[in-house]
Amino acid sequence: MSLHQYARKTEAGPSSLAQPSHLLLLPFQADRAVTDHVMRLTGERQTAHLTLDIPALKPVEGVQLRYRNSINVQSSQSRILINVNGTPLPAVAPAAFEGFKTISVPSNLLVEGRNTITVQAKQAHRIFCGPKASFQIWTEFDLAQSGAIVSSTNLPTDANGFRMALAAQVGRYGRVTVRAAGEPPQTFMRSMSEKLSAASAGTQAITLVTEGLYANGAATHPIARITLRDNLPTPLEVRRGADGAEVLMLNPKAKDVLSALDKILPQSAPVPDIGKLMPGVATSLKELQFTDLNAYNRYTEQSLQFRLPNDWLILSSAKATLRLSYGFAADLPQGALMLVKVDGVTVRLLPLDTNGGKVQPPLDIRFPANILKSGVNNVTFVTIAPGNPPDRPCPKSDTPLMTILDGSSLLVPSSPRMKFIGMNSLVAALRPNQLVASGSAALQSHIEKLTTTLASSLRPISGIPPISDAQLKIVALDNLQNVSLGKLGVQPRTLENVFFGAPDTRAQASIENPDYGFFNASKLLFSLEAIGKKISDLAQPGDPPLKEWLANRRGKAALVLTDPKRPHKLSLIVPPNSDAAQIADAIARARLSSNAPRGQFSLLTEDGKWENWQDASAPPVLEEPLSLGNFRAVAGNFASWSPLYFVLLLFGLTVLSIVLALVFVISTRGKRKK
Repeated sequence: MSLHQYARKTEAGPSSLAQPSHLLLLPFQADRAVTDHVMRLTGERQTAHLTLDIPALKPVEGVQLRYRNSINVQSSQSRILINVNGTPLPAVAPAAFEGFKTISVPSNLLVEGRNTITVQAKQAHRIFCGPKASFQIWTEFDLAQSGAIVSSTNLPTDANGFRMALAAQVGRYGRVTVRAAGEPPQTFMRSMSEKLSAASAGTQAITLVTEGLYANGAATHPIARITLRDNLPTPLEVRRGADGAEVLMLNPKAKDVLSALDKILPQSAPVPDIGKLMPGVATSLKELQFTDLNAYNRYTEQSLQFRLPNDWLILSSAKATLRLSYGFAADLPQGALMLVKVDGVTVRLLPLDTNGGKVQPPLDIRFPANILKSGVNNVTFVTIAPGNPPDRPCPKSDTPLMTILDGSSLLVPSSPRMKFIGMNSLVAALRPNQLVASGSAALQSHIEKLTTTLASSLRPISGIPPISDAQLKIVALDNLQNVSLGKLGVQPRTLENVFFGAPDTRAQASIENPDYGFFNASKLLFSLEAIGKKISDLAQPGDPPLKEWLANRRGKAALVLTDPKRPHKLSLIVPPNSDAAQIADAIARARLSSNAPRGQFSLLTEDGKWENWQDASAPPVLEEPLSLGNFRAVAGNFASWSPLYFVLLLFGLTVLSIVLALVFVISTRGKRKK
């Protein structure tokens, strides 16, 4: 069964759109971030887990998965394996080389409530074998066209019917239309956005689009929408619109409308957190929720993300230990290896081309603990296995190339309760009611839209309590008088260049020592400046001043902590052309990722990454009393933060002790003679 209104542009060309149909789709939700609703499984073997929430089974008429694969996939040696709620389906040979094709799934395998669908792609390259070939074989699933097929005419006009239609609307379009006689109150819209988050994948932003009560001619066929009417006799009710959409009618002036809305949209559960690591205790990778144990691809990245306490800080040379229990296949080609990376830094290279075919003795990998940071960190195991030979297809095998055993563990040394003033813990703990819009008259509507969209993606994270006085102020670029940028040493013009300007290559160009001849005052001045800069870098290692740091960077939004004395007050600065959904999604994903805003200034780049700046002149803050037990660790952190300051402090104490000793000797010398 196909859905014409959900047809997408494929490699074969754009599909023609038919007239709006009575069929709609309850989409699957993936366990990973996807781009434009498309989930890609790359390599010889990769698995994904999908979920599907169905309030009622009666309207469901079928289930489908839409997929396509690269031309490099050898169909006869490849399979797509699907498991629905524990029941495996017959294997499918991938053959969608020219566009998306449909895999039908029996609807009798579904249950009311949460359904779990596991999809595994086993793929072989037609010609080559090796890491490069692994990237060339992939299968994509179009989640906007995959899910449970429901007849809208069979949808009941009640809470279950609206929830199903809303899930289809959000999954397909990512936005919900709100019709009203005038501009709805923003506080009400923000509360609505927060409640609608239950219809998303947990962190997906939902955009609310307002229009008049009698608007028509929408470019897309609506599945669900919300209509606000002050004269509604009840707080809410569900109706079917003339265009077939499920319509939630609300009276925004009714006192109990939001509590009544809980019956239609129950409060969403907190987003599950990643594994938490307790410093000073060896924690197994299994306890840290590491489940990706086997590497089947010629290039495989197995990632573990875990969270350290917000007041954990080690800057000294203390070591953390990863006890790795692993094994790898016998007779892997020469050059096969595994890289162990911690927050992107390679800490060990392990050969996999000798002594294979068995479990290796446990290996203690010690690495500098100062690579880690408070909040979310990442350990990645990268397996690389060349082809043998590389110009022929890989031999068929169901045996993993490398396996990490459950006995592996990670030990991070404990530290005094210390931290740098920054925004990491604040972003993870934000709640929708802590958002404040601050825009000029020209951009107020855009800022309100961004604030409402962001509210839908800030669901609480399990185990992370809210910060009572936290605040995120969303500020338009033309309204920066409300942000104290002067304390950071930058002006509004600097941020305008970051958002709109061309890179200034001169700002970070290397300065070479010019030839001034045998002696010249300018040469002496240049040398003194170079020496002064080296001394300054020694006194305050780390990031340069913010203006210099921003000189050659470009981005689309910035999070700023302007006042260290108010560490829970954060500002989000956005340009006029910013995409509300993209920014909201980036902030929501960062709360559970090592790619997160930190420090006092964080720039969201065009490729969706956060680049962070920390004021090098701001010392770490000790959040517990200084004692004999923690003195050494505290001193080590301060010495590592600024070696020159620490040496000068020790030198001063030494001089003081010498002076006191001399005073004592001189003052008692006469008494001894008598």
